[in-house]
Amino acid sequence: MGKYQLAILKNETNEDHLEWVKACKNYSNQVEYDVIDLIAENWLEKVREKEYDFFLTRPPGRIAYYKQLYDERIYVIANVLNLPVYPTFEEQLIYENKRMLSYFLK
Repeated sequence: MGKYQLAILKNETNEDHLEWVKACKNYSNQVEYDVIDLIAENWLEKVREKEYDFFLTRPPGRIAYYKQLYDERIYVIANVLNLPVYPTFEEQLIYENKRMLSYFLK
């Protein structure tokens, strides 16, 4: 079996995805990875460019605009393209979203 093909989905903050990069480097004998800027205009082309085994994410939480954009794009990847995402779309939806978290907890 070959190496797992992973995509790390970067948000608008330059450092947030670096822990995934570090983890992938630690397992370089088992995985290959690409970093895809999910905020970039060509994000969908990059997602579809290769057959990735998994998409690793780090949702933003500082600016509402980017959180909404990231959530929408994760939705497309996970629910329209049916590609595996970690954490799941549902888990990301409640991250740094007080309204959604309160609905979930109720």
